[in-house]
Amino acid sequence: MSDVLTPLASAFQYTPDDLRANRQSQLSGRQRRRLWGRFWLLALGAGLMVIVPIALALGLALWSTDQSLSAAMNDTRTGLGYAVGFILGIFYVIANWSSMWTFFDLLRGRVVEIVGPAQLWGRYLIVDEARFVVDDHALQMLQSGVTYRVFMLPRSKTLLSIEFAE
Repeated sequence: MSDVLTPLASAFQYTPDDLRANRQSQLSGRQRRRLWGRFWLLALGAGLMVIVPIALALGLALWSTDQSLSAAMNDTRTGLGYAVGFILGIFYVIANWSSMWTFFDLLRGRVVEIVGPAQLWGRYLIVDEARFVVDDHALQMLQSGVTYRVFMLPRSKTLLSIEFAE
């Protein structure tokens, strides 16, 4: 890895081994572990969005009445918890839709490369019509109009590593 790339690697949090694997259209073991962790955290968040309102409604129905658990589960007040949980779960999945594709990207393990001049727009890096949300520190390392080679997952559009195109 050249000295010019070191600030990019630091800003985008990848190692020389990650970049080497990405150049061979593969994920490194480190990237695979990190992305699986991120995916399961998102899945846990979706599950909690569904389960917590249901559990709260069920708990309140049990607390406020002398019903049995099976009767409380069929109570209309608990039905409201089901509805709220379902709606929150749907909103969570929609808000994290592109990240949900990470599961299929990780199963396949294929990395794609795109090359093109960078366009910076707000917190977005746009290269060859692919758009990535980038944090402020990483954004400061980039320049509009400079041609970069970006390695990403194809379905979730997850940026893995970036380097100057030569």
